[in-house]
Amino acid sequence: MKQEQLNRITELVCGIVNGYVQFIPASYPIFHYACNVLQFAWAVDANLEQLTRARTPQRGKEDDSDPEPIRKMDSSLSSEPRQPQPKLQPRPLVFIKEALLSELPAEHRCWTGNDANKRGYNGRIPAGENPVYLELHWRKDSKASRKLVGGFILDVTALEKEGYLVGLSDGDIRVRLMREPDGRVYVGRSVEKRIPIGEVST
Repeated sequence: MKQEQLNRITELVCGIVNGYVQFIPASYPIFHYACNVLQFAWAVDANLEQLTRARTPQRGKEDDSDPEPIRKMDSSLSSEPRQPQPKLQPRPLVFIKEALLSELPAEHRCWTGNDANKRGYNGRIPAGENPVYLELHWRKDSKASRKLVGGFILDVTALEKEGYLVGLSDGDIRVRLMREPDGRVYVGRSVEKRIPIGEVST
């Protein structure tokens, strides 16, 4: 509607101008050219407006509402129970190896711990003896029968270097064994510095 009104106004103005410019022949081409330019410019604007309306999508009433925000699921409300994480097992120490009694050499050490002796046993290894092949037993007291803990191969030099055994002034190494009420047997210099090597019930 706006474009038709502009065209009519342009035609009216150009018609009036054409009527008057006839009396001025020299200036007629100039006014006629100006009218043509105005008509062309308004026609281009009208075409652009129609193209813009055609390309702009019309939104319905339902599009005026804001989109519903996406709700994140709370992991704490999930119906699936969480799987417990597996506990990391301590890395076995290479300087303590468990062995069968048949795997020990004929000449090996055989020690017996005693709960009556503060649940402990103290052995002494002379300097230069390494590794130590050990057959270890344990009993409740001196009258009880002994029970086998196991056969072991101890790298006493590495154990001393790591601080689990105590080196003596003459070069010998003290090996301390201890058994807890739960049956576990340890080798080490103290409760804070020890390694479990076996388990036995007395």
